[in-house]
Amino acid sequence: MKEEKAPFKTDTSVVSSELVQAAEMGFASAQWQVGDALYKAENYGQAFYWIDRAAQKGILPAMVALGYLYLNGLGTLVNEKRAFQWTAKAALKDDPVAQLNLGLQYFHGQGVDKNDNAALHWLRLSAEAGNHDAIRFVAFFYENGIAAEP
Repeated sequence: MKEEKAPFKTDTSVVSSELVQAAEMGFASAQWQVGDALYKAENYGQAFYWIDRAAQKGILPAMVALGYLYLNGLGTLVNEKRAFQWTAKAALKDDPVAQLNLGLQYFHGQGVDKNDNAALHWLRLSAEAGNHDAIRFVAFFYENGIAAEP
């Protein structure tokens, strides 16, 4: 496994030095855990670094989080196209939160051309998986005649 030492001293006040060491050794799940802990501590710059590494290795919650970080400019510059790409990768792996986010990105035209039918498609998939926010958005679409009936 390739060592991935961070170009900064990772904040060990919110995560154990042992977990940071595992992340630096290249363990993807440790990279995700470090990134998630740093995100929750609002240390977005360091969180982005570790979440990006975990997402690159296919850790699904990291992929979802990386899309969110890019979309909101947390720890990085806003990049709606990259946000869309990462969110789509996670949505295609059946992550209901990513499906919700992708539906909203289609609805708002964030990183992709606005497409209400595609938005409804992804929102419905998320709703079918039990995501309550997606259920509310699907209801909103139907109540307001947004998008064609699939």
